[in-house]
Amino acid sequence: DPNLFMQRISTDDWTALNNDPAKPMLDRVIYAAYQPGSVFKPVTGSLGFHKGIIDRNTRFSSCVGGLQVGNRFFRCWHAAGHGSMAFVDAIKHSCNVYFYDLSMRLDLDDFKGWTLKNRLAVQTGIDLPNERRGFFPSVDWYRKTYGRNVSITGHKVNLSIGQGEVMVTPLQICAFYTAIANHGNWIQPHLLKSTFGRGRLSKDQIDPIKRFKLPFSSSTMQLIHEGMFAVSNSPGGTATLVQVQGARVFSKTGSAENPMGKLTHAWYSGFIVTDQPEIVVTVFMENAGGGGSVSAPVANQIFNFFMGNYDVIKAPVTIPPQFRQPEDAADPDPSAPEGGEMTTPPIPGASSDA
Repeated sequence: DPNLFMQRISTDDWTALNNDPAKPMLDRVIYAAYQPGSVFKPVTGSLGFHKGIIDRNTRFSSCVGGLQVGNRFFRCWHAAGHGSMAFVDAIKHSCNVYFYDLSMRLDLDDFKGWTLKNRLAVQTGIDLPNERRGFFPSVDWYRKTYGRNVSITGHKVNLSIGQGEVMVTPLQICAFYTAIANHGNWIQPHLLKSTFGRGRLSKDQIDPIKRFKLPFSSSTMQLIHEGMFAVSNSPGGTATLVQVQGARVFSKTGSAENPMGKLTHAWYSGFIVTDQPEIVVTVFMENAGGGGSVSAPVANQIFNFFMGNYDVIKAPVTIPPQFRQPEDAADPDPSAPEGGEMTTPPIPGASSDA
């Protein structure tokens, strides 16, 4: 309760806050790192495009509910399977098997380097103290941790869908999807607008802002946009609950395995576009369930508030049961048209190939 800090907080209230098992004093946005789950899949896919392993039409094994890798069966969240699909539909349905297959064709250290180039598992440099870096493992790390004979393949499979040892902060994910909205232009997150002293602006508080270009080609960016548009706007998409009158919605959901509880962590990250990209919203909810069924409705409220659609905001948020399949907002329809057949509205400000 912020009102506790309006005046000098009492010792009892301060002790209660610090002893609360929910840890309300922990700044989860910058200090807590989590597995990103399926919101990480565009990173995996973009490396596949960069290496020439996949293109718009590439299909791997048909998803039958999982993929056998060595002596282990890695499950897809949709037990009945998604069938055969290319990248755009793999994003729309959030099919794990597509990214499992792709990961086995990637070099792990290339994967780590690519992740860092996308400004994930690195500090954003926001003007707040104690920002956490996150983590992405290397071949050397696995060998030191599990022995030199460790099999890397299974670990790559986990990493490809944002599981395993990859850890990021919610702010890093939000900054990444902001760059996706801005055609690859990553801008350092910044909280403080300005400070004043003796009537003058202290510019050293606001400059410089670091900027980077994500290592995507414009064709890769277009395919990511198509997939994210299908997530909210095509039957079977995992965030069809996000509908914003007066704007086009681009979404990605995720449900990250949670070693501390029965329910997954729920992720949503996406943006809305009118004449230009407007705002990016990232919703992360600990121990909450599926990203599409839990976090997406919250993002929907935020987007609609921004657009002035107050009738939507006043309506109660309907959150489906949390023990449903962890990635979905609605059971994907295998007969729905593929995402590649949709017309994705262009986002203003498209850049040339990087």
